[in-house]
Amino acid sequence: MKDAAFTPAVLEELWLGTFPHAVVTRVPDAGHFVQEDAYERVVPALLDHLGNASSRSGEVPAYGETK
Repeated sequence: MKDAAFTPAVLEELWLGTFPHAVVTRVPDAGHFVQEDAYERVVPALLDHLGNASSRSGEVPAYGETK
Protein backbone atom coordinates (compact mmCIF):
# COMPACT_ATOMS: atom_id res chain seq x y z
CA MET A 1 0.00 0.00 0.00
CA LYS A 2 1.68 3.13 -1.25
CA ASP A 3 -0.87 5.62 0.13
CA ALA A 4 0.86 8.10 2.44
CA ALA A 5 -2.38 8.78 4.36
CA PHE A 6 -3.92 5.30 4.56
CA THR A 7 -0.95 3.24 5.65
CA PRO A 8 -1.01 -0.45 6.64
CA ALA A 9 -0.86 0.67 10.30
CA VAL A 10 -3.96 2.85 9.83
CA LEU A 11 -5.72 -0.05 8.12
CA GLU A 12 -4.89 -2.51 10.88
CA GLU A 13 -5.36 -0.27 13.92
CA LEU A 14 -8.01 2.28 13.01
CA TRP A 15 -10.07 0.79 10.20
CA LEU A 16 -10.15 -2.86 11.28
CA GLY A 17 -10.32 -1.80 14.91
CA THR A 18 -13.50 0.11 14.09
CA PHE A 19 -14.88 -2.39 11.56
CA PRO A 20 -13.53 -5.77 12.73
CA HIS A 21 -15.67 -7.78 10.30
CA ALA A 22 -14.78 -5.71 7.23
CA VAL A 23 -13.63 -7.58 4.15
CA VAL A 24 -10.37 -6.00 3.04
CA THR A 25 -8.65 -6.35 -0.31
CA ARG A 26 -5.05 -5.24 0.07
CA VAL A 27 -3.39 -3.85 -3.05
CA PRO A 28 0.31 -3.43 -2.19
CA ASP A 29 1.31 -1.58 -5.36
CA ALA A 30 -1.56 0.96 -5.39
CA GLY A 31 -1.47 4.53 -4.16
CA HIS A 32 -4.23 6.77 -2.80
CA PHE A 33 -6.46 6.37 -5.87
CA VAL A 34 -6.65 2.59 -5.69
CA GLN A 35 -9.65 2.50 -8.03
CA GLU A 36 -7.43 4.00 -10.75
CA ASP A 37 -4.15 2.28 -9.88
CA ALA A 38 -5.62 -1.22 -9.63
CA TYR A 39 -9.07 -1.13 -11.24
CA GLU A 40 -8.59 -4.69 -12.46
CA ARG A 41 -8.65 -5.83 -8.81
CA VAL A 42 -11.02 -3.23 -7.37
CA VAL A 43 -13.91 -3.63 -9.80
CA PRO A 44 -14.35 -7.42 -9.36
CA ALA A 45 -14.02 -7.09 -5.57
CA LEU A 46 -16.59 -4.29 -5.49
CA LEU A 47 -19.04 -6.15 -7.71
CA ASP A 48 -18.65 -9.25 -5.57
CA HIS A 49 -19.29 -7.20 -2.44
CA LEU A 50 -22.36 -5.53 -3.93
CA GLY A 51 -23.71 -8.86 -5.14
CA ASN A 52 -23.27 -10.38 -1.70
CA ALA A 53 -24.88 -7.36 -0.03
CA SER A 54 -27.97 -7.55 -2.24
CA SER A 55 -28.36 -11.28 -1.62
CA ARG A 56 -28.26 -10.67 2.14
CA SER A 57 -30.79 -7.85 2.19
CA GLY A 58 -33.12 -8.89 -0.60
CA GLU A 59 -33.78 -6.90 -3.72
CA VAL A 60 -32.01 -3.56 -3.84
CA PRO A 61 -34.23 -0.75 -5.14
CA ALA A 62 -33.02 1.35 -8.06
CA TYR A 63 -31.75 4.84 -7.33
CA GLY A 64 -34.63 7.07 -6.30
CA GLU A 65 -37.03 4.19 -5.66
CA THR A 66 -38.24 3.09 -2.26
CA LYS A 67 -39.08 -0.41 -1.17
